[in-house]
Amino acid sequence: MKYCDVCHSTYPTEFTSCPKDKATLRPLHELAPGMVIRDKYEILERIGVGGMATVYKARHLTFGEIRAIKVVSNKLVDDENFLKRFKAEAIITRKLRHPNAVQLDDFDTMADGRPFIVMEFVQGRSLRSWINDLRTLPPARALNITKQVASALGAAHKLGIVHRDIKPDNIIVIPQPAPPGSDSAGDQVKVFDFGIAKIRGGTTDISS
Repeated sequence: MKYCDVCHSTYPTEFTSCPKDKATLRPLHELAPGMVIRDKYEILERIGVGGMATVYKARHLTFGEIRAIKVVSNKLVDDENFLKRFKAEAIITRKLRHPNAVQLDDFDTMADGRPFIVMEFVQGRSLRSWINDLRTLPPARALNITKQVASALGAAHKLGIVHRDIKPDNIIVIPQPAPPGSDSAGDQVKVFDFGIAKIRGGTTDISS
């Protein structure tokens, strides 16, 4: 189904614009800019879409802080196994507090039953994107990135958390000015997506 934000009417999926006011329709379960969820987070824009969830940029209404909100796809709202894994991801990520790991702030459920997690918003690009553009990274830059990833994973391992899906797509690089006296960029790195992580010695396993 499609939804019109102007007249609040719904139409079949094949419709692209509202017959009444010509406004562009959006999928019924897609969050639109300006919408507020749980009286706390104002949706600013959609920043990513996957097969299992959609990620939005949002603002906390009380604190004014920018956050990323990951909302489960409507087609999975009745999949109890997936919902269990999604909540487990939130529990795992919440335990990890490290400057090189994306921080998780909140877990909640929307009015239509879809759970969502609220995370630190990181303004950067995936390492995959950097590699595709540059083809190769200077050794000093690659070493700097590797050290930060290892630091985040080391902190996770101390908590008994094994990521199990480390790859360039799950590493965000935030360009920083080169330190004084250095010709190497001082990139900051953030590891994210603990969606198939496992807690050693425990029962929380969200592998697919």
